Amino acid sequence: MRILFVLLAISLYVAPALAEEQVFSCPMHPHIVSDHSINCPICGMELQPIKQSIDHSQHHGGVTIEPQTIQNMGVITAETSLVELGVKISGYGRITENESLTTHLSSRVEGWVESLAISSIGDVVEQGQLLFTLYSPNLIAAQEDYLTAISLGNKSRANATKRRLAALGMQNKAVDILVKTKKVITNVPFYALTNGTVSQLDIHSGSYIKAGTSILRLDDYSSVWVAVQIAEKDLPFVDTASIALVRIPHRGDSYPATVDYIYPTLDPKTRAGQVRLMLDNTDGTLKPEGYADVTFTTNSQPRLAVPDDALLPTSAGHKVIVAMGDGKFHPRAVKVGLQADGYAEIVSGLNIGDKVVVSGQFLIDAESTLKNALRNIEGGNPHAGH
Repeated sequence: MRILFVLLAISLYVAPALAEEQVFSCPMHPHIVSDHSINCPICGMELQPIKQSIDHSQHHGGVTIEPQTIQNMGVITAETSLVELGVKISGYGRITENESLTTHLSSRVEGWVESLAISSIGDVVEQGQLLFTLYSPNLIAAQEDYLTAISLGNKSRANATKRRLAALGMQNKAVDILVKTKKVITNVPFYALTNGTVSQLDIHSGSYIKAGTSILRLDDYSSVWVAVQIAEKDLPFVDTASIALVRIPHRGDSYPATVDYIYPTLDPKTRAGQVRLMLDNTDGTLKPEGYADVTFTTNSQPRLAVPDDALLPTSAGHKVIVAMGDGKFHPRAVKVGLQADGYAEIVSGLNIGDKVVVSGQFLIDAESTLKNALRNIEGGNPHAGH
């Protein structure tokens, strides 16, 4: 009964069939239209006057609603405006270590590991920290040759033997100790060249190693990669300028990310492409092998748009209820483009600044449809209503 009372409180508004009004449009962006002269929000040019004929017969079924009734119905309107919208693409991601920050340490000489300063995988080390010491007859012999060349003042031989020490893997920090003490270092120290976490450890105290033996691996987790699987059909829309948002499902946290690399091949099993993102992880909250949901926004630009709530579905597409002012409302067919972030792009049917109903539009549309049906019946039967 309450809905019926509200419907009966709405009186029919019939506009003139054809009118001509002064409107203004941007020469560079013709879709920017206003009922008064303003600067184009895209290029800044002043809008130029044009004449626009409006066929109000296309907007039949308009209604006029009393102000009190509008308030009781909870009618809310929003202006059509330019909104930054782009193509939205979703993908599934896996967090991995940033391999560009990974350090592999291998032996360049044979010898025995005398002492191991790190105990296990997971140890965090800092640049310059002692990792292990190595007893190597070859390193001892090379040190003796270097000290002899220095003592004789033979610069060319000293330079040659110093290069040999570097080729055998002796680090500059250890060479500096050798020069300072002028004594052969029996157990040569090896230091961490970067900060990192031990993710692989292939030696133990007392181990015998040969040239080429893998010793350890350090990973720096201050930044991580996210490997994202993207459907093949969506790959053309993603590029290095795309904006990515990474969401961690179990926490609900979201992180902005940049596209670091787009792989040139597809997965032979899934036929999906892969995109690599880079994320800052200074606080260490992101763990390798974790899962992530990723959304890309690409081709983002200002688009004429209305809130999604304003759209009314029809058999032919969509329509909106336009607020004409003074309590007058008209249904109007619109062509919809992109839909994202709660907005819908309006390709045609509306101009910038038009007001559309975003709450209460279903009731207004129902009354408009009812009034239009009654008008059609009365128009076809001269005795209707007698």
